[in-house]
Amino acid sequence: MNTLRPTCTWPHTVAACAALVEYDEALRPLLSLTRFLATSRYAGSIVPRFSGGVLTLVRTPDAPAGQNELQIRFDPASRQFHFTYQQRPDDPRPWSRECDAQEGQAVLERIFHKRLHWFHEG
Repeated sequence: MNTLRPTCTWPHTVAACAALVEYDEALRPLLSLTRFLATSRYAGSIVPRFSGGVLTLVRTPDAPAGQNELQIRFDPASRQFHFTYQQRPDDPRPWSRECDAQEGQAVLERIFHKRLHWFHEG
């Protein structure tokens, strides 16, 4: 059964992430990446979901949970972003990539363009 998860607006997503950073300053890189996305050329073509410190990106507001979604987590202990792309809910080994905090934006843009083909150069 496919269940829908509620999506958020970019302002709501940034506010929710900022509230989380108030409790844990070490999550600031996740807020920086979220703010970048909210004001980027990508913002109009991706839909955010934010829950439990995980930023999930989908292409349409009605996308079923776990289907064609990119989850972004930030681990403050290792200072690394964890990107996981889940193509379908029953995918036993979804694709994933990790990178250091300072590489987050560049890696995310490569994922958008080269891995997922959500956007094209030009």
